[in-house]
Amino acid sequence: MAKLWQRQYNPDTRQSDLSEISLDNLRITAPTVVFFSGCTTINRNKRHIAGAIKRIEEMLGMEGRTEKPVNILSWSYKGLKDMFNVIAYHIRPQSFASKGARKAAAHILMPLLGADVSCDKKFRITGGTPLPAAQVKANLKNLTLFGYSSGSAFVQEVYNATLQGMTAIGYDEKTAKELLHDIVLISAGSISQPKKETDRFTTLYLAADNDHIIRGKDCLTFTKPLTKIFNFHAKKLKVKPLSETSLHVSAPVPADMHEWKREKSGNWVQEKIKTFYPRWMLLRSHHELPHYVTYEDKQNEFSKMAIYALTNALKRTGRPEQVIDLIKPVDPFPGASYPPNFQENRDNYVTRVAAAMHP
Repeated sequence: MAKLWQRQYNPDTRQSDLSEISLDNLRITAPTVVFFSGCTTINRNKRHIAGAIKRIEEMLGMEGRTEKPVNILSWSYKGLKDMFNVIAYHIRPQSFASKGARKAAAHILMPLLGADVSCDKKFRITGGTPLPAAQVKANLKNLTLFGYSSGSAFVQEVYNATLQGMTAIGYDEKTAKELLHDIVLISAGSISQPKKETDRFTTLYLAADNDHIIRGKDCLTFTKPLTKIFNFHAKKLKVKPLSETSLHVSAPVPADMHEWKREKSGNWVQEKIKTFYPRWMLLRSHHELPHYVTYEDKQNEFSKMAIYALTNALKRTGRPEQVIDLIKPVDPFPGASYPPNFQENRDNYVTRVAAAMHP
């Protein structure tokens, strides 16, 4: 069955250890990000699970730190067959929730929403009592979700399962939806259905115009296939609010790029990103996660956006007043370590985003 993981560093050896979290005892009481990565992040693939956590650490400038001001967790799937749930979600986006999604909802979200919550063997909520609204809001400000690739659809299944669980313990649907706006979701390389998800979590969608996986999904689901074909040649960043709680950002990304990596010595070096397709194919998917979480202004229009959004989300003291506030520049957490020149060019970033909102 699906599992939840964390990575801890030994203060003496600086080596990291991956450990499974007991979901029965999980209680989120401090700023926490849960990463729902792509379909290869499965239980037996520990290297991918550790890599997912490492990526969030890099985004926050916390790689290698033995103590962190936030909790970083990663979800893993039972097996590769779970990716077929993406198809089921697209058929029933307003209601479908796989068993894994129900498990995530029952153990991660529902304890923040109800008291004495119980579930059956299939993780359907069977009992519980709604918490006072003020307590729920205080709880939910600590939870940030990050979805990438098929994980971006899975986290929408988690939303469906949570909404079903809330109504099962006595919430009315309108109140439940309103409360869930207090959770922030960052959805990168999103293969869900943003236009049908506008009244859910407070959400930032990042989608490259020339991302092969997104374009393939849109064509298969008849989501304006001709528009997507022409958008393949888009050359500008676009920032478009979909609702009061959701923001869609699109831009073309390069076929290849470099990213900063920190060596054990502490030095920063640039390396070519690992490509989705084998390099010998000479074909690029434009779907690789580094495209969406890069620091490089010169290589990519998405530069710094996901990093600012994640930092803002984890520092929030309540629901963001406006979803656009997520992508505003923000100072890193104390002690964060970033590549050279990361803090520079904030004015250029602000100008770039402003121009994208008013093309």
